[in-house]
Amino acid sequence: MSLEVNKKPNIKKFVWTIENFSLITSQPGGVFSSPIFNTKSDRQTWVFLIYPKSIVNEKYIGLYFAQDSAIDNKLYNCTLSIGSTNGKFFKSKQYLHVHFLNIAIGGECFMRRDHYKHFLKGPVKIQCELSEICHGVDNEAVEYKNLSQDLKSLYESQQYSDLTLYVDQHEFKVHRSILSVRSPSLPHVLGYHNFEDLPKSVEVVTGLSPEKFEQLIRYVYTGELQSGDVSSELFDYSNDLKLHSLEKSVHEEPNEYHTHSVVNAEELNIIWNLDNIGPLEGGSVISSQILETTEIYSPQLVAQLSFSDKGGNGKFLDVLFRFNEFDEERPILFVCKMTLTYQDCSLSFKEVNHVFTTEDWHFPEFIKDTDIVQKSNSLGGMCLKAELIMSDNSTTFSTKSYTNEIFDNVQHITANYEQLSNDIGLLSQRGEYVSDLILFSSHCDPFLAHKAILWARWPEIRDELPLDSDDLDMKEIKIAVDGEILGVLMEYIYSGKIQDFDEETAAMLLEVDEKTPKLPYSLVKKCKKFLEDTEVTHF
Repeated sequence: MSLEVNKKPNIKKFVWTIENFSLITSQPGGVFSSPIFNTKSDRQTWVFLIYPKSIVNEKYIGLYFAQDSAIDNKLYNCTLSIGSTNGKFFKSKQYLHVHFLNIAIGGECFMRRDHYKHFLKGPVKIQCELSEICHGVDNEAVEYKNLSQDLKSLYESQQYSDLTLYVDQHEFKVHRSILSVRSPSLPHVLGYHNFEDLPKSVEVVTGLSPEKFEQLIRYVYTGELQSGDVSSELFDYSNDLKLHSLEKSVHEEPNEYHTHSVVNAEELNIIWNLDNIGPLEGGSVISSQILETTEIYSPQLVAQLSFSDKGGNGKFLDVLFRFNEFDEERPILFVCKMTLTYQDCSLSFKEVNHVFTTEDWHFPEFIKDTDIVQKSNSLGGMCLKAELIMSDNSTTFSTKSYTNEIFDNVQHITANYEQLSNDIGLLSQRGEYVSDLILFSSHCDPFLAHKAILWARWPEIRDELPLDSDDLDMKEIKIAVDGEILGVLMEYIYSGKIQDFDEETAAMLLEVDEKTPKLPYSLVKKCKKFLEDTEVTHF
């Protein structure tokens, strides 16, 4: 039998607006990424990725949404959309049961650029909506409260403590391993790089009374506050320590994250009045101009208009662009729209995107004498206009998250056991802080562990643990169970839960308990109750 607990769906929306999106799609290739979205409460980071020209087919634009650092073990239903900033999406795709540890959503050929050419000219909004899939929680497999009580006993006993904090001459003996996952910024607040650099005793200047500081330390160990009230001073200091679980308790979760990007660009217009230009001769320079530009590109841009007969295909207008003091290590995207007019009527038009990799570039031939020249063999009465956009692909951006703050001067909160479980579980899952113990299964499978955690969570093996907390040598303990069972035990010891807990797992653990060493009593009790309830249900 299992008890299903329904959770409220957790929906997050990430929005990226790009002011001049056409500059991105004008790139010849590569990838363009959004600023990182950081959801502080669950320590996740997310990012959009745009491929201006798909590797598969350059007629398409590639678009992806992914975790920047994949530590999330959850499943999501997702909708990825792109459209105009007025809220109308012209392309959306849905992705179900996504596990971001392995994949990103989107695709190399997310949308055809020619289908949406009109929309892509202006500001564009890209959005991903994530809906966390909330599976029922098997209540029989979760022991958050026991984890909290055991860590409370560890703090009060001071067993294996390896760090002493002093606040106004009051002494607090704590464990670096637990603080490393519950309050990761503590060393920086105290003026050190990491927990290994901290000396055995440190004076802490907090602005908090010793009583308030102890309240904070007890929350670190237990996930609950003794009084249930958080003062503004306590919250401010916990924010400095990046104690995200407390911050999450006194704030409602932001559900929308917005970032606005503007591709840094400079626009220039050049108009050549071709009136009074005489007979066209190959090689003659009609005009040469030096234009001042921002120093991010080059101090000066030279634009030269001439008439050429190179190539043997007849005479044509030749437009040359050159950057003085060009930096080859910083390629510049150069979008040039050229229009030839006669008496306010457009006769010829062409737009070309170019990336400068050398100092000189000629606008492709598009105006021949056979197109424009009549009997007089002149350009009289005509005007040539060049509209330039230059960009080095850098961006400026602003970010904003939308949340309803519910914290005032004093806020009553409930215990946050689940975050305590997730944080302490990191010690075994990711090696957040150096371990001081190795457990070996009966088949010599190694499991890194921490003496303090095992002392608190597995009292039945305390006699096997080393006595000296100052002994820095890594100790080894042989546990007479196979690696699969020891892995289940370590998950329970560190997080208070067991994934996929069922009758077979409960029976297997009780069978092991008949041997030496005994399993944690709280786990044995839970297994027996689970099997009893299951037997009654089946009957």
